[in-house]
Amino acid sequence: NTSITPYETGKRKFLSREVGVVSYAHDRAEMASMQDTCHVLGRVEGTLVLDCDVDFGSSGAPVFDFSEDGVPRIISVVSAKGEVGDQKVSLGTALEAPLAELRGLLDADDGAFKPAMTPVKTFGESQPVSASGAKFVRP
Repeated sequence: NTSITPYETGKRKFLSREVGVVSYAHDRAEMASMQDTCHVLGRVEGTLVLDCDVDFGSSGAPVFDFSEDGVPRIISVVSAKGEVGDQKVSLGTALEAPLAELRGLLDADDGAFKPAMTPVKTFGESQPVSASGAKFVRP
């Protein structure tokens, strides 16, 4: 299969909703880690407050909701870790408004977004190595 199917995004359902985070933190950078039993504690001005266990390096990690038909949907993205009283929390960015704005810009077709048409250069028998522009320094 040569295509990649993106995850769907979903509307956030708040307070005590079970969510999951897949991340590469600083102490587990060689393999993704899945925490599938954390909860939405609240929302403050477009930011989700979660009880997910995140650490440095988790920023940008997707926050998944699995509640609808078992299909994972991204509802947020980890942006920070913090504390509320003695409880460790993670903060997730609201996605609805920024995604709607970006999709609107993409759909507008006003020339702001253009497909990249970068030529692919290959080196083979038909093109001498010296045509590559490579320069070599001799000791």
